[in-house]
Order: sequence, then C-alpha cells, then structure tokens
Amino acid sequence: ISPDSSLLAFSQTAADRVVEVFETDGATAQSRCTINSPRKDDTPRFSHDGTRIAFVSSRTGSDEIWIANSDCSNPYQLTRLNQTEQVGVGSPRWSPDGRTLVFDRNANGNADIFTIRADGSDLRQLTSDKTTNNMPSWSSDGKWIYFSSYRDSVSRVYRMPAAGGEAIQVTSSIGREPIESADGRMLYYNNGDRLWRKDLISGLESAFPGLEDVTINRYWDVAGSTLVYIPVNSGERLVVRSLDLITHRQSSLFDLPGTLALWVPGIALSPSSRLVAIGYVAYRYGHITLIKDWK
Repeated sequence: ISPDSSLLAFSQTAADRVVEVFETDGATAQSRCTINSPRKDDTPRFSHDGTRIAFVSSRTGSDEIWIANSDCSNPYQLTRLNQTEQVGVGSPRWSPDGRTLVFDRNANGNADIFTIRADGSDLRQLTSDKTTNNMPSWSSDGKWIYFSSYRDSVSRVYRMPAAGGEAIQVTSSIGREPIESADGRMLYYNNGDRLWRKDLISGLESAFPGLEDVTINRYWDVAGSTLVYIPVNSGERLVVRSLDLITHRQSSLFDLPGTLALWVPGIALSPSSRLVAIGYVAYRYGHITLIKDWK
C-alpha cells in the first residue's frame, strides 16, 4: 500500500507445467516432443501398445483427462467432468487391452475410483466409501484394479474386480501407487516415498534392494523389466535413472530440464522402454499488479 493509501501493489507467480517425451536407448536420451498449453499439463501415462499418452490438463479451465498420440500430436479431451478447485481428477492408467482407463476423482477431499472407455463412453464409479481411494492401476491380466485406500486411517494397497466389487487388502505395510509386474508375480508400491515390493506368491513385503534410502515421491514407473525413477533426495540434482529389475543394474539417463511438480505422477515409461514421458515445471514467471483507488 502506498503511503497515501491510494495505490495497492501485489505480486503473482505461476508455473508452467508441461509433459515432455524423450526417446532413450537405455544410456542416453533426446527430446522427442512436448505437450504444452497455456494451462498445466501433467500426469502422463502410455497406453500398453505405446501409441498413445493419457495426461491431465486444465487447458479448458478445469482438470480433465486428455489423450494424445505418443508423438504429442492430436490431443483430445476424454473426460468432461467440469472439475473445480475443490474437485480434482488424476492418476489415469490404461487397461492392458487399451480400451479403458481407470482414474481417481477427488471431490471435496474424498477421492474415489472411476473407469471410462477410451472413446469417452461408459463412465463408471467403482468406489463410494467415505474415505480416500486413489492412485489406481490394472493387474497385468486386466481382471483387477489395485488402488490405495485409507480405510483404517493408514494408506494401504487394496484390489477389487475390474468391474467393481468388494475390495481386498493386499499390503499390510503402508502402501500407495501400486503397479503389478508384467508376469503378475510382484507388486511394486510406494511406502512413505520409498519404493517397496510384495511377492504376490510368498506374500513377503520389503524395501526394494538398492533403493532403500532413495526418496522417489511419485516420480517412478515400471514397464516390463525396467524401472525408471527420479531420486528427489534433498540437495541432489534431478536425474532420470533406470534400473533393470532382473539384474538390478542402474543407469543415469539424463538430467531433468526443469523442476518437479510434486504430488502428481510425474514420469511414465512406454512398454518398449524406448520412450519416457515426464511432467515437470518448465519455468516459473511472475508479475506485479498496481491498482489505483482500490478501496
């Protein structure tokens, strides 16, 4: 406020979130294309044939799920839920046959699981509990949907039939953001921002070897025998890394060209492991507004 109270000045800052697709040979990577709009674009997920990317965008004024080709061309809006600031949509995942997507929708703090056909038809709500159910994914055979739930005040992994139905608790430890391995034997999940796994045959739950001290937040994905992740430990530069799930050999692929957009799924790996899509904050900008006779 100016000394004579006639002028009011304030600053505003904003961040541009984009989805960038990189092509990698497992050792190096180069940018292939970018999904960008005047609003935020994040949460990329490849279809199982690698030809399409689902992502979340607010380019229409509210968060909705969109789909584009893997070369970032021909984006189209999938959901039309007319989201508001109090209602969010996110965490899209493709079914193995590529016909359906599962996602979560948060209405006034209470998230539930939904499915929708890839052509925008047959929207279904699968959960309606008075608790948070989010971060869904499909089993490798498409018969089950895994998800995180706070049914006992702690986030654990559950699963239910793909068409909906009774949920079964899967992890006894804290768990969220589950992904089943391609062979259906292993379940990978986030345990307090660290990567854990559960052997679905023996039932053993444990921290992933070699990553016990690596904070990954929601920046990780699995396709085939490859894990990609971005360590977000304080003080370290942001590097996209890959890990062979069979040999446990790790490689650094490339530095992230921006900063992380936290609390959303930030990285996706194509089934061929040749494409990596990353949602990140490309740049931040701000401006100062001056208002005269503001009272």
